Amino acid sequence: MAISKFTIEIPDLWVTGPGTTAADKQPAKLGHVNRVVNYINTNLPEKLESTGILSGGSSLEVTRIPDPVTAVYPETSFLAAGTQYLVPKETSCVWQVTVDLVALANTAAGSVSVGDAFGGKYVMLFKRINGTSSLLNVVQALSSFDTSMEDAQVTFDAGAAQDLRIAFVAPSSATNISFDVKATVSITQAIL
Repeated sequence: MAISKFTIEIPDLWVTGPGTTAADKQPAKLGHVNRVVNYINTNLPEKLESTGILSGGSSLEVTRIPDPVTAVYPETSFLAAGTQYLVPKETSCVWQVTVDLVALANTAAGSVSVGDAFGGKYVMLFKRINGTSSLLNVVQALSSFDTSMEDAQVTFDAGAAQDLRIAFVAPSSATNISFDVKATVSITQAIL
């Protein structure tokens, strides 16, 4: 989740109230704080999540988490603002993407028990050149799972908005199971 930049609110009641001095009423200089915000947005991975009821073979997309204060999806060094999907801010760029994903069964049915889990680490190249996106070489680096989740999958696609979409596909033995799916996405970007 990205952090929005700090802005000055006018009037700022914290500095215009009784007992304040002339120095208290000077506009705040947030350049240093906003540089910290830029660093955090550049170097921290994006968090995605979703919860839903799935049966065998059905899928659930994981999406960005909105800013808890403003309820919007802020722009980051890599991502466009205003969308729950991973849309590159740049028209022509290449991402080296690492995805760590975990899915947890919250309910039981068939051979899936409460607490059964699937986890995986994936690495891929995602390209957006002149506004057209494609995925290259998705590699499943690691995975671990309960026996009931052995045929669960994670899929990756270039979406209609030229974005990277990530979805968890339920195992074949699932029947109306509530899954909680979370992913951490790290991006290294080169711009054309």
